[in-house]
Amino acid sequence: MPTATTALAKTWTSHSPRETRVLVLWVGRRGGQRVCRSLERQGYRVLRAHPMDVPDGRSYSCVRPLRYPSATDAPDAFLGFVARACRERRVDVVLPLDESVVRLLAESGANLGSAVVAGPNALQYHALCNKAELIHTARVAGVDHPHTVEVTGEVSTGEWPDLPCIVKPGITAGSGRTEAAVLVTTIAERDAAVRALVNAGVSALVQERLTGQRWVGHCVLSEHGFDFLGFRVDRDYPRYSGPASVMHTASVPPQVIDATRRLLEHVRYRGPCGLSFIERNGRFLVHDVNLRLGATVEVSIRSGFDIPGRSVEAALGRPSPPLRVLTPTRYVRFDSELREFVRALHRRETGEPASVIARWIASGLTSRQTVLDPSPFDSVWMLGVLSRRAKRLGSSLGARLR
Repeated sequence: MPTATTALAKTWTSHSPRETRVLVLWVGRRGGQRVCRSLERQGYRVLRAHPMDVPDGRSYSCVRPLRYPSATDAPDAFLGFVARACRERRVDVVLPLDESVVRLLAESGANLGSAVVAGPNALQYHALCNKAELIHTARVAGVDHPHTVEVTGEVSTGEWPDLPCIVKPGITAGSGRTEAAVLVTTIAERDAAVRALVNAGVSALVQERLTGQRWVGHCVLSEHGFDFLGFRVDRDYPRYSGPASVMHTASVPPQVIDATRRLLEHVRYRGPCGLSFIERNGRFLVHDVNLRLGATVEVSIRSGFDIPGRSVEAALGRPSPPLRVLTPTRYVRFDSELREFVRALHRRETGEPASVIARWIASGLTSRQTVLDPSPFDSVWMLGVLSRRAKRLGSSLGARLR
């Protein structure tokens, strides 16, 4: 497996985080508990919080996380909760993991007293996380971007990207409520996908389909340095249109690191970021930007890149210690690849034989250098799988009896 790369500043000093209180929102998201454990291991005092309308969020180390109103359905009540928690519990840093929470905190400009948010302000969020605005930001920053057409109203003729192409929402809703990007192959499919998004009140982006090598970066930019951990993407899910499903740490092309820094410096952002590029004919086109710790954060932590702690320090304007030697690590989205494995067994087109997918999954059971996400040993996830299977079986039996 190739070696991970990092871009580091030269001026780091040591410090103790023991008195720093971090409010994590929300811990039930993929990687949320791993972020909390990483922070606690470094000495931070972590307050776990989870939305009232979403089941679970508990863990062995915190059976009763703080509960808060939905950031999507009750934004004012949510902001009131965060302000009270920061004041009453003397929070230093708010670390949001969910996209809807990141957006609301950015756009509201909430008064959190002495607490700071490890995330963007409204202008930074709009410039980089709004996928329609990212087109213009990338152009000004001198970064390549795929040919994209935004549709906010009635579908009309225009300079459409060639078919097949991708249709996706202009902004990520978060909290598991986002319409997924879809690959369309006909005009009718494209127009139907666009109308579905517009009718849901979301702008639609019609984007050219890029099939080159894809690269992912996890990074933190602060006033004291720039850390970057790169990944080479092996597979995505759904195939050719979804987020990375299998990837491994790799020596990424320097153009990717340079483009990342230019985008972040252009909006003067300081904090965590996850983004992806697609390589085509020697050019690197930015595909997606998230100004938060992403769902795949565990692979960075497992490799030795303590991105949660560095995000907290960046928000506080403090330096972090130098990175140690990183461990080459692979990430496998277990539930997605399990579906592809079943498809391959049924000889449906997946792009690789079932034996290859099986090796990826098996490596996560036998080696600490592979992260299976979610873990098959995660009791909450397994109970959810069994519950869904039982419901489908019950519905099938009920239909037969009728």
